Amino acid sequence: HLICTTGKELYVALPKGPVVDHHFLIIPKNHISSALTLSDSAKKELSTMKKMLVQYITENDGNDYFIFERNLPLKFENAMHMNLQVISLPPGAYDLDDRVQDMLRASMLDFTHLEGTLEEAFEEEDAEGQTDKFYLYFEYPGLRTAKGRQTIRLLVKVPKEGSTAHLMQLGRGR
Repeated sequence: HLICTTGKELYVALPKGPVVDHHFLIIPKNHISSALTLSDSAKKELSTMKKMLVQYITENDGNDYFIFERNLPLKFENAMHMNLQVISLPPGAYDLDDRVQDMLRASMLDFTHLEGTLEEAFEEEDAEGQTDKFYLYFEYPGLRTAKGRQTIRLLVKVPKEGSTAHLMQLGRGR
């Protein structure tokens, strides 16, 4: 009863513990650890579902959105299952970009602004043969410009070593 819609490889569901009323999860049907491991067809489907949810939130609700994914090293790595969280936020209530960056700095996390794809951000590690790609990914609307509304995409690369327990709730705070 929590499933909103299904696609060929992914589905949209409501979380059991939503942050707000319009909080959605995009989840692969197959057990996949992160968006980096999605097939090309699943990536296209993910893009379509994200656009659909963002359109619903921005046009029907008149709200802003906040999208994030966590792919963190866990004690039981087989338990990791990709989900992309899409959350509706009131527009103009605060400067979302400043708030997100302040949250990351307070957690002492280094982040980069993504210009390309998530895969491109990890190309250097691929060249070095590193297979562990743990990260936090954030996407949200930025400033309105003459070319339309910017999309801000941030990436935090997370090392496998050390505790990441404090990162599990990052992104879910109000």
